[in-house]
Amino acid sequence: MTPKGWRKLPLADVATIQTGIAKGARKAQAPVEIPYLRVANVQDGFLDLSEIKTIEVDRSRIERYLLQHGDVLLTEGGDFDKLGRGSVWRGEIGKCVHQNHVFVVRTNPEVLLPEYLSILTGSSYGKSYFRKCSKQSTNLASMNSTQLKAFPVLLPSISEQSSIVESLSHWDQAINKTERLVTVKERQFHWTLCSLLTKENITGEWKKIGDLCDIDLILEKGKPLTNEERIPGNVPVVAGGKTYAYFHNTSTHNMNTITISASGAYAGYVWYHDYPIWASDCNVLHAKSADISVRYLYFVLKSQQEKLYALQSGGAQPHVYAKDVILLKLLVPPIKAQRKIENILDAAEQEIQLLNLLKEAYVTQRRGITNKIFSENIT
Repeated sequence: MTPKGWRKLPLADVATIQTGIAKGARKAQAPVEIPYLRVANVQDGFLDLSEIKTIEVDRSRIERYLLQHGDVLLTEGGDFDKLGRGSVWRGEIGKCVHQNHVFVVRTNPEVLLPEYLSILTGSSYGKSYFRKCSKQSTNLASMNSTQLKAFPVLLPSISEQSSIVESLSHWDQAINKTERLVTVKERQFHWTLCSLLTKENITGEWKKIGDLCDIDLILEKGKPLTNEERIPGNVPVVAGGKTYAYFHNTSTHNMNTITISASGAYAGYVWYHDYPIWASDCNVLHAKSADISVRYLYFVLKSQQEKLYALQSGGAQPHVYAKDVILLKLLVPPIKAQRKIENILDAAEQEIQLLNLLKEAYVTQRRGITNKIFSENIT
């Protein structure tokens, strides 16, 4: 039931919905290279503009696809978490267009505030609608413009919309402030990491990982485990990405370990684990002697993350092979110096982790308030 004074209208009645450019659809007659937004740029409640790509568009079609200040951006789908994900465009880039997997919703500001619409679509009310109407297959979901146009907008007065936007802006400010602080701390951490791990600051020698193997280190391949083979449990399965592939009921490694992703877009990604894991599509490093701190070794490898990514070989499915990893050189001081550096970097990394936990707490509080607003106003 819609609350008194509120209306429920199809989105198409209070906004226009614009589809984007299909990459490579047709050759431009008078091509102009222009920045464009992809699904990766449109996150849940914010925009990630760290990597902006360009596309050639026919000069006569640019105006049709140009983003305008106040446009609500919503993703068509992909993984379930990408379905209907969105944020408001603030003209962050002068002239910018969008790809066909990103919808642009341009509201009638006299009846619907873009900020309010973004809050509504990002709430459990909005996400529930998108899930129910979407076309779904294994781990994938998508919606079309017809389904988006039919989205039932809960429409209070403009003044009520403004009040809702204002009440949530305090959490948005707290989240943004914490994110900026995390960015600063991460830069400081990287500077500390690189400055500590130099010959000038460490008395030690450069050694290839291969020279350390079988004496101080063990380097081994992970053990394949498919989604069909797994048994539900709480042991994370480390494969080729930056996040766990799934969870299993047993582990391959119970000691402190370093994993280096073996294949995929993030082949070469370095990850430290001080808990049981099932190592799958990755190379695994762990200590064989007391002369090596795995945690110190992780920090050294992390300082060379870009070098590890550069080891990728292959076409559609990049790989990083152990035969290339063993050629990397590491600065290895006595164990006492390793522990000292490890402690300094641990403290800096813990500060970043605590700030990220604070940010997540703000995000959770904001989500709870948002869902409460709409759950109390609709039954």
